[in-house]
Amino acid sequence: MKVANDVSLLVPETLISIDQKKIFDFLKEGICVTKGIGSSSVLMDGTLRTARTSIVSIENYDLAHVISCPTLLQRYIRAKAM
Repeated sequence: MKVANDVSLLVPETLISIDQKKIFDFLKEGICVTKGIGSSSVLMDGTLRTARTSIVSIENYDLAHVISCPTLLQRYIRAKAM
C-alpha cells in the first residue's frame, strides 16, 4: 500500500477481521468490496468456491461464514473513466 500511496493511487480504508461486529459496523458505513486473502476458497452450501473480489453491502453480506475465516473488506472506489 505504501507504493500505491507513493504513486498517488487511492488506497481505500481496509478492514481484515473475523469479528462480526467490526465487520457489520464497517459495512454500515457504505458499499465495500470483499477480497480473498492469499489463494483462498470458501465452502458455501456444500460447494467449494474460489474467493474473488465482489461488491458487497450491509443488505447482501452474510456474516454467518465470518467466524470460519478472516474477511478482507475495503471501501468501494468507483473507477474513473478513461
